[in-house]
Amino acid sequence: MRGKPRTPTTVMVKVIDISGYLATALERFNQKEGEKASAMTTSYKWGYVETPKGIFGLCNEGVGDNLPITADNPLEIGLHAEYMKDGSGHMELFPSLSMRLRDTELKALPVLEEVNLAKFIRTFGGRLESNYTDWRKALEKALTPAKKEASESQVTSGLTGSMPGR
Repeated sequence: MRGKPRTPTTVMVKVIDISGYLATALERFNQKEGEKASAMTTSYKWGYVETPKGIFGLCNEGVGDNLPITADNPLEIGLHAEYMKDGSGHMELFPSLSMRLRDTELKALPVLEEVNLAKFIRTFGGRLESNYTDWRKALEKALTPAKKEASESQVTSGLTGSMPGR
């Protein structure tokens, strides 16, 4: 995989702005006793792709649910508390909180930019390349009108990753 160029795609990802959710999560998190976090972060950029089969959410590591985001199947994003003290900081290893966004909530968020899937998913090693390939194939299939209706399991069968914290 090293040095091999990615197969091009026309799939575009809408990168979402979740800063409002992060600010609310920080306020809620800091209401508890103990050390106060200085920020909440997701560690990733998040986005979604709208298709005739539904909205699919993923992070810039190519990890996300292989089923469309709905009211019954929200996009779950783990939030990590960050702490700063005396000029140095650390972030919690595991999510402190999680946020769940239904399809309508996801579409209501501000879109920071729209980028090609090949640029959205980071490049570094075989795992990310595999994630890119799986998403490219599944999303291209979901975006292509089928002559005969494919089942949802056929559309998303190439995806093997799951969201962190699931």
